[in-house]
Amino acid sequence: MAPHYQDLEEGSFRLLLFLDDSGLSCNLQAYKLDEAPRYIALSYTWGRASYQKGRSSLLTYSITLNGEHREVQQNLHDALRHLGRLVRERQCLFWVDAICINQEDVNERNAQVKKMKDIYEYADRIYAWLGMHNDEIDAVLATVTKSHAGFPINNASQAWIAWDGIAEMFNQSYWHRVWIYQEATTP
Repeated sequence: MAPHYQDLEEGSFRLLLFLDDSGLSCNLQAYKLDEAPRYIALSYTWGRASYQKGRSSLLTYSITLNGEHREVQQNLHDALRHLGRLVRERQCLFWVDAICINQEDVNERNAQVKKMKDIYEYADRIYAWLGMHNDEIDAVLATVTKSHAGFPINNASQAWIAWDGIAEMFNQSYWHRVWIYQEATTP
């Protein structure tokens, strides 16, 4: 058993409690699914982020989990860092599969994956993390925002720029994951 994890009782799952607004210091707590406090579930892409923003591929990322160092992947680290304060402001706990499920325990992982639809359904909210902003996408989407703020698109060139920004957003790796259908169809 990994040091951060205790065995789960039947029908239970784990949630993260952020200890500060950084999103990088947290504790795990187990709850019965139908008795859990309000929580926010995260939908995101595992692995290194498609954006690098000048970061070395040799960098490692970590959080403090139950008082101990725990490595996480870049995209999840970025999500936790940016969402921690927001989750705390909403006075919610947080669920993310890579941390709340003991990934080293195959039996637990298989059992928890079968519950993921219910975990998303019971969540107070689901946040979809598409990644850190990309300066090019920001510039293109700013054009779209400006055109919807009462400034009409005046020519075909501006229209194509707006559509390029929207297409770039939907070309993010997030939309190409196996889980996207299940998450998108959960009420």
